[in-house]
Parts: sequence; C-alpha cells; structure tokens
Amino acid sequence: MINSALIFNLLISSQFGSGLKPFPNSENFTGSSPEELISNPSAAFSSGEIIVSRILGFATILAGILLIVYFLIGAFGWLTAGGDSGKIQKARDQMVNAVVGLIIVVAAFSVVGLIGAVVGLDILNLQANLEQVTAPIDQGQP
Repeated sequence: MINSALIFNLLISSQFGSGLKPFPNSENFTGSSPEELISNPSAAFSSGEIIVSRILGFATILAGILLIVYFLIGAFGWLTAGGDSGKIQKARDQMVNAVVGLIIVVAAFSVVGLIGAVVGLDILNLQANLEQVTAPIDQGQP
C-alpha cells in the first residue's frame, strides 16, 4: 500500500514549489493606510480576502487530488478482489466515499462563494486577488 505520508509530502512540496507564494511579500503588498480605511472600510478585508482565497484554493486542489487517489485505490481494490465479495464491497464503499467526499468539497466551495457574495467579498476570485497583490506600489513619484 502507498504510504499516505509520502503522498501528502509530495503534494505539499509540489504546491509550494509551483511558483505561487502562499502569502504576499512585504515589498509588493500594498496594505491600507488609516485614511483609506476611514473612507473605505472594506479595504481592511483585502489582505484577509487574499489569504482566505489562497487557503481555499490550495485546500480545494488538495482535496480533489486526494479524492481522485482514494477513488483509484478503491478501483484497484475492486480489480484485484478476485471475486471475493467482502473485498468487492470494501472497494465499492471506498469509491462511494470518495464520490461523497467530492460532493462535500463542491458544496463547501459553493457555500463559501455564497457567503462571500452576501458579505460582499470576492473570496473565490483568485485571479483578481493575485492582480491586487502584484500591483505596483505608487510611491507618489511622477
């Protein structure tokens, strides 16, 4: 059987080695001044929105990959059951659990999107959040 700790370590290292940084750097993070927060209170949520968006994106990708692996392990168990009804039932249950887990992940993603829409935050729009983080800082120089 495949060591689950090895799979987890490979997934984590592949995510953080992909060039996307989990949190913004201080040199390209624009932050909010007190004057901006007074005139626009929603600006306080911009950095939290980015962090939540990145965490949710990472968690969703990780869950999807793990669910596919779990489903494939169940399918392999079914193929190698050799007609044993107990092994077939165990493999079938594992595959059903993977599909149910995928449905739960999609539902959770939808609920987060709904909450973000009600609150007025664009949590699930990773592209817009990345553009906000990588925008050049205005130094006030012409």
